[in-house]
Amino acid sequence: MNMKRLVFSMMALLAFVTVASGQIFVETLPNPDNEPAPVHPVPSQRQLLWQETEFYAFFHFGMNTFANAEWGNGSEFESKFAPTKVPNPRQWLETVKAAGMKGGIAVVKHHDGFCLWPTATTTHSIVNAGNQNGRDTNIPKDFSEAARDLGMKYGFYVSPWDLNSQYWGDGTSNYVNKVFLPQCLELAKYGSDQFEM
Repeated sequence: MNMKRLVFSMMALLAFVTVASGQIFVETLPNPDNEPAPVHPVPSQRQLLWQETEFYAFFHFGMNTFANAEWGNGSEFESKFAPTKVPNPRQWLETVKAAGMKGGIAVVKHHDGFCLWPTATTTHSIVNAGNQNGRDTNIPKDFSEAARDLGMKYGFYVSPWDLNSQYWGDGTSNYVNKVFLPQCLELAKYGSDQFEM
């Protein structure tokens, strides 16, 4: 007897025994989808939503773009920031959305300390840019508006390290209290719609 006949015969015998007994058993499994028990720590709802974002863009645009340097040191003249056109974060986000990304993060201040919005915390910002296009730049504002219009998530990278600030590394809390936290509060007004997550 070959293997196929043996298997078929055993299945037929099993079916006959089940029907011959006259009873049908309905069995409910305690875990029909065979889902594993959670392994702690279990992620929060916010963490799960973040994981579902999956594919994100990171936009590193700033003073180094114009200073032709990989690493700024904070001594760059603000006038070096002189774009030939006002930067268009909507174009950036439309491009990455077409690639399947669900959001983006814009660097708005790197460790060189140059701020891409009109901040009250330092003169090392677009306020003193080298041309009108630079002075008309407001990356947090334009980036957040474009992201909301396109239905995308967004965030800002603001470096806590600031090589331009007179308070950086002075051994006190001056930098945190007078520069960094006020900058974070300024930036929060561009992202307050996302706190419902």
